[in-house]
Amino acid sequence: MAGAYPHLSFSKEEPLRLRRSRNGFGTKIKCANPEAHAKGLQKQLKSFQDKNEKQLGGDSSRNIIQIKLFEKMSFEDISKHGISIVGQQDDTVYLAFADEQQLNEFNSRLAQLVDGEYVSYPNLLYAIDKMDVWSIEDRKSWALKNIGFPPESNFVLDIELWPLGTSNSDVRKKLITDFKVWLEAETITLFDTVNRDSLVMVRVQVTKSKALKLLNHKDVRQVDLPPRTGVDFSQLNVDVNTLPPELNELSEEASLICILDSGINTNHVLLRGAIGDAQSFISGEDESDLNGHGTAVAGVALFGDLEERIESNDWTRELRILSGKVLSKNEYGEPIFDAKTIETTLIEAISYFYTEYGCKIYNLSIGNLNAPYNHKHISGIAVTLDELSRELDILIVVSSGNYSGSEVINNWRDDYPHYLINSDNALIDPAPAVNVLTIGSFAKYTLTYNERRYQGQGEINELHVANEGQISPFSRSSQKGKAAFKPDFLAHGGNFAISARQEGQAWNQISKYLGVITLNHQPQGKTLLSEFCGTSFSAPYITHLAGRLLNNYPEASANLLRALLANHAYLTPEIEATFQNKQSVRQVAGYGIVDEESLFKSSEEHVVLISEEGIENDKHQFFELPIPDEYYRKGKAIRTITASLAYSPSVRTTRLEYLATKIKFHLVNADSLDAVVDAFDNNNKKKVDSIGECDGTRRDITQDDRSRGTLQSSRWKFNKFQKSRRLFVVVTRQDQPWAADQVKEIEKYALVISITDRENEEARLYQQISSKLQAKEQIKQRAKIS
Repeated sequence: MAGAYPHLSFSKEEPLRLRRSRNGFGTKIKCANPEAHAKGLQKQLKSFQDKNEKQLGGDSSRNIIQIKLFEKMSFEDISKHGISIVGQQDDTVYLAFADEQQLNEFNSRLAQLVDGEYVSYPNLLYAIDKMDVWSIEDRKSWALKNIGFPPESNFVLDIELWPLGTSNSDVRKKLITDFKVWLEAETITLFDTVNRDSLVMVRVQVTKSKALKLLNHKDVRQVDLPPRTGVDFSQLNVDVNTLPPELNELSEEASLICILDSGINTNHVLLRGAIGDAQSFISGEDESDLNGHGTAVAGVALFGDLEERIESNDWTRELRILSGKVLSKNEYGEPIFDAKTIETTLIEAISYFYTEYGCKIYNLSIGNLNAPYNHKHISGIAVTLDELSRELDILIVVSSGNYSGSEVINNWRDDYPHYLINSDNALIDPAPAVNVLTIGSFAKYTLTYNERRYQGQGEINELHVANEGQISPFSRSSQKGKAAFKPDFLAHGGNFAISARQEGQAWNQISKYLGVITLNHQPQGKTLLSEFCGTSFSAPYITHLAGRLLNNYPEASANLLRALLANHAYLTPEIEATFQNKQSVRQVAGYGIVDEESLFKSSEEHVVLISEEGIENDKHQFFELPIPDEYYRKGKAIRTITASLAYSPSVRTTRLEYLATKIKFHLVNADSLDAVVDAFDNNNKKKVDSIGECDGTRRDITQDDRSRGTLQSSRWKFNKFQKSRRLFVVVTRQDQPWAADQVKEIEKYALVISITDRENEEARLYQQISSKLQAKEQIKQRAKIS
């Protein structure tokens, strides 16, 4: 049953201990002939310098060396030999930065090895296999390698520079100034510049000959094609015969949701009175929606499930919509990005709505088809969103992107669902962003327009690809098992079918009557609503839920909103059956579908505990779950405990480890708080055994699997208990060695716990847990007074 009570706040216990570190597993590199190895490296260094001199632009103070190691090891201490690490491509390939003096110092260390002299940290030098420049091929993006330059004589490119220093540092200012001077000398037109701590990008217009020069420029990290939105939807008018004579007035406290899209038709009858502000961030265009995508997205964000609204004829609005137009349209009416970088446009739009209105929730249903995620470096729009999410404490919801097929698809129906985890179906920018919510899609319907039309005649015309409740055949997903779950959640986004009669048409998508019902941007007469398919329309459903959560908990951080949604997500049997391999299911579905029943309020059989805290590096924090003894009664009855944690770390694009900070949690069973504290105390490492996470066989997601992301959740399912227990959640923070100047002393996080006893008709969990929390608080207050 739906909840009636507000979720309960609970707090950590007072003990705070140093994180128990693991024993190291450092590799001792053996070198049979150090002198010969050093000579080989000297030759490679000379070759690097010769190639480097032939590259264009830059100056002698900025040299990027690509270093390949023999095997995986910690390589940060190479700075002891004069050069410093600025990036990492994979486990064994590093990018180092050095000026002339540092290169000479490095060379002198090699000379010492050649002469048989003592060198500190020789292991690091022995580990180096090859050294080379960052080459023309290295600078080509996925899109450039797979698509090539545009055929036009003049075309636009996005150029990413090495993000040396921080955004306001002298080295960064000189880098950008030098590059702009070079562009001017080459008569290359500069459209826009983005300069953030983790990203330096410029958008330019070039000819092919000048593009080739950019590929050979020392300061260039990557040359890329500008984004394509990849928005693709089909439209079907749906009649609404009756509406209430007047729609409700929104209260001043209604949560704000900003739709960053193609604009909104603010005159739509169902939107009147619900639009707070609409602005265009596209030069020369007003805020109106010229293609319908933004209005359709706004409809789902405002109303949620419009089919339920139609059935009940209940059009009550609870949220206020803001509109930021960030997409223009091309000659075919399709949404496209403006000439300036989409990153700049998004920064401008989000900053405006945050400054003017304090808006905390944003929906961005766009994707860059030119930037599929290969699980190496996150870049582009995703980095900008990750930084804004952290800096402003805002929730940004994005779509996972739509897959339209490729040469690997011969027959959608036959190849489904296997292609969902093929590299062709990879997430596209900005879906890999770690501090945002990424939403995929599931199918709700299987009966197409033609199947419905000719059903009475017994004809077979079209065959649906996904069954009801399965992953939508166009929903993009993570292509790596051991990675953060992306998408985070699924929502209804539609389905498509293929022709059953036309030979050679098994790749053609038919989606009429299989999509999401939402608003028509050009309503005439009774055509107030339309039908759309795509992850663009699953994302705003989660945005809608987040907005309603914020209505209930207006002080909630973005982390708390994310954790609450994860805590109420689950995999349906239909989704679980997609693959036999559970890891593959998580790749395409993440935490699954959000259950609304207990999302907003607790009940006597389902209690939600919430906490927002901050933690220092290398520390543990402890929470005891206030579970009453009656919960552990004997006899069979399904009971569940769900724990979810969310945080928004600083990020760095040049590192293989994108996250500067990692925060994770363990659920443990112990006799007392002291026992837990002692087991996790680093000072007790040699005399007290550590405690592992409890009840691993009753847990749906392992600690390792969930902790790869910044949104973590696991559910424990118990059928019976032998005796009462004491359960604790232990939260741990560990920063990357290189992240000292990027992280905060106290990093914030949100923790949410759900305790359920749904099979107990006489459950009084809420009353019992409330009483335990109150008693605990009274003890704390008395202790303070004494």
